Order: sequence, then C-alpha cells, then structure tokens
Amino acid sequence: MKAVIPVQMYTSVPAYSAADLQQCIRACMDAVYQCERSITRLMLEGDDDQYADCVKACRDCALMCAMCVKVVERGSIVMLDMCEICTETCQQCALECTRCNRPACDRCAAACQRCAEVCLALLAKAAA
Repeated sequence: MKAVIPVQMYTSVPAYSAADLQQCIRACMDAVYQCERSITRLMLEGDDDQYADCVKACRDCALMCAMCVKVVERGSIVMLDMCEICTETCQQCALECTRCNRPACDRCAAACQRCAEVCLALLAKAAA
C-alpha cells in the first residue's frame, strides 16, 4: 500500500521532509500490523486474564497508530499532536509486550519501539 504525501497546509516550510513523513507512516503501519498479530496470537494461545493488559495495550496502540497514519497522510493540523500520542501509546505497548515474553509480543514490542523512535524524530525536527 503506497502512502500518500500530505498536501502542505502550513505557511512556513517545515523542518521535516516528505521522506520523514513516509518513514512515520511506514513505522505506524508496521506497528498496527504487529499489534494485530500479537492480539490474535494471544487470544488463540493464552488465558484471557493472563495477557489482558498486553491485549489492551496492543488494541490502543493499533488504533492510535492507524489514526496517526490517517492524519499524517492528509497533513492534518493535529498531525504533530497525534505523533506525540502515538509515541506515548507505542512506548506503553512495547513495555507491556516485553512483559509477555512471547515471540509475537517480542516482534510487536520491537515494531512499537521503532514507531515511537520515528515519531519522536519527526517531533524533534518539527520543533527545530
């Protein structure tokens, strides 16, 4: 799926590039995918109570990352706010997934950590 580059909605030139936005979109999409895989795997393999916190964190993260993709793609005025929320949600999900010590959760934690790092980098460039 090819991501759409947002139409520039700002009067000043941002410090981030279209490539930065593409990287953010890709990282968010990967986090969504890994979160959904992790949820499915945990629901099939585990006791509902045993992995409840991880499933909740993955659901929240998948939702926030999907929303971040949408606002970044269209260059929304809330894009940077959403990137900040996405960063926080991904960090929390990565922490919960690390606690599960399951292969699917390990992949999810890595994808979420990567997404958080990419969003933080974009936020840093925007603040520059």
